[in-house]
Amino acid sequence: MADLTVEMGVMLVLVNLRVLKLQLTGQPKAAEVYNDICGHLDALTAEQSVYQGLWDQQVANTAELGYADSVLGGEMSKVNRRVLVEVSGDRSDPRYVAIFPENPSEAMKGAPDDAQAAYVLGVLGAIAADVDMAAAVSTTELRVAAEVVETLRDRRGVLAAQVNEARGRLKAK
Repeated sequence: MADLTVEMGVMLVLVNLRVLKLQLTGQPKAAEVYNDICGHLDALTAEQSVYQGLWDQQVANTAELGYADSVLGGEMSKVNRRVLVEVSGDRSDPRYVAIFPENPSEAMKGAPDDAQAAYVLGVLGAIAADVDMAAAVSTTELRVAAEVVETLRDRRGVLAAQVNEARGRLKAK
């Protein structure tokens, strides 16, 4: 059997501990070592389970965030079309430019980040500031989609910290 070292992956250590446990089962002279192995195996298995659960949550959050971001992009497109109707399709109209200083398609590209969140808030604020536009263009769905994305972004940060912490605990064992 190989020596167990810190450099080994957790799964390899777990397999080696299980093999050792099986080899020591029923050997009275090794009862103390057997109990030690069982304790370490149980503790490491529990930590690995916590880590894997957090990792799975992080993967699910990433998928949810990707979907929510696509919904947000769709809602931004709807608002853009409604504003274009109000300005008769004139993208150089000062009201349009005030709401969309940057092309919405370009601003919404990529993964959700602080710049995208600021852009969405800017669009919402500009529409709210124009009384006529606010009356003509509903932004409720855009606001809700933005809130969902921000909630998931916040959760992503929390999960990343928890995964790193759990990884650190695994390495410490």
